[in-house]
Amino acid sequence: MGTQRNPYEEYEGKPEFILTDGFAIEEHSDGSAAAILDRNGALYREVVPRKDFFDLLFPTVQGLLTDLAQGSSLAEQFEREWGAYLEADEEAMRSYGVLVYYPRRGHIVRFAPRYWHRLALMVRNSTLFLDSSQKMKWGDIRNVFNGVVPAIAGCSLGYHAAQAIVWDVRPERMKIAELDASDLSNMNRLPFGYEDLGRNKGLVAAERFHAIDPFMKISVFSEGVHAGNIDDFILGNPEIGEPAATVIVEETDNPDVKIFLRKKARESGKPVIMVSDVGSGAQRDVQRYDLDTTLPLALGGITDEELLAAQERYKEHPDLERFFTFAFSILGDSYTRMPEFNAIVRSILENADPPEFGGTPQLGSTAMVAGGFAGEAVARIALGYYLKERIFVDITQGAKEGGGR
Repeated sequence: MGTQRNPYEEYEGKPEFILTDGFAIEEHSDGSAAAILDRNGALYREVVPRKDFFDLLFPTVQGLLTDLAQGSSLAEQFEREWGAYLEADEEAMRSYGVLVYYPRRGHIVRFAPRYWHRLALMVRNSTLFLDSSQKMKWGDIRNVFNGVVPAIAGCSLGYHAAQAIVWDVRPERMKIAELDASDLSNMNRLPFGYEDLGRNKGLVAAERFHAIDPFMKISVFSEGVHAGNIDDFILGNPEIGEPAATVIVEETDNPDVKIFLRKKARESGKPVIMVSDVGSGAQRDVQRYDLDTTLPLALGGITDEELLAAQERYKEHPDLERFFTFAFSILGDSYTRMPEFNAIVRSILENADPPEFGGTPQLGSTAMVAGGFAGEAVARIALGYYLKERIFVDITQGAKEGGGR
C-alpha cells in the first residue's frame, strides 16, 4: 500500500515542479517573452511574458563563483559542473535546471539543480554552526541539519522564528501551524504586503519561504493545532508521509493550545523552544523534554498546578488582565525590567486607567531579535549543545540572563 496524499503539504499557492522529464526554454527574439517546450519539443506554454518568467540560474551561479573558496573540493566540483554547461550545445543549455510554477501569481521560475541551488543558500553561513568539539566536517553537519524537522506553532512572532530557522538551518522539512488570517495591525511586525492581508499567516509564510527554496517541504496546518491533528503535528503520520517533529517552537497566543502543546511535547520527549518579545526585551526559554520528561510545563519555578490554575481562571473570564496573569506565569517577571512595557502591564493588572489599545503591545524590531534566538537554538540543539533554560536580553542595554516568576 502506497503513501496517501499529504493534505498538509498541498497548501494554497504551493509551487509545482513542471516538466520534470525535461524541458527547453526559447526566448522570443525581442526579449519580451519566452516559450517553454517539453522534452520532445512540443509546446508546453507558447507565450510566457517576461514579467511572469524568472531565470535564477545565473544569480545562483554568480553566488557560488563568488563564495566557494578557490581550490576547495566544492569549488572544483562546481567548476566542472559549470564548465560542462558552458561547453554543452545550445539545446542542453536551454534545458538545464528545474522549472517551477507558482500558481497564485502565475509565475514560472527556472532554478539551478537542487543541490547547487540549496548550496548557494548556505555558503555564507555554512561553517558558523559547528559541533561543540568543532570536529565535524561541514557535510556531516549538513546531514544533521537535513534531519531537523522544526514544528512552529503560531505565525506572528513565530514567523520570525521560522524565517531564522530557514536561514540558519535550511532544513529539508518544516511544519507551520496557524489558524488566523493577517490584519493590518499585524503589519508592525510581519513583512507582508497588501496581497497577503486577510490570508492565513501560515500559508503566507510557506509561500514566502518557497519563493526562494521550492525544494524544502513545508507542511501547513492552517487550522492551527487541535486535538484532531496534534499527533500529526508532533508525532507525524507515516500513512501520508508526514514526518515527526524533532523540535517544537511554541509561539501561540491561546492558553489552552500553549498547555496542550507542551503536555504533548513532554509526553513524546520533544524539546520545546519559546521566544518572546517583551517591549524592548527578548526572551528565550528552552525545555529539554527530549532529555527529561519530568520537567515542568513552564520555567521559573512555577508548578504545573499553579500554571493550570492560571489557565482555568482565564477560561472562566477571558479578559486581558487574566491573560497577562497566565502569560507571565509562563514568562516570569522579565517584563518588569522594561519600563514602558511594565507600565502598560501594571495599569491592566492593577485596574488603573485603561490603556488606549487593547492588544498585547509588540515591537517589530524585538520580534526579529526574538525570532533569531529561535533559529540559533534549533541549530544548537541539533548539534548537541547545552543551552541555558532561560535568557533575556534588554535590547537597549545588553544581555541579562535568567528571569524568575
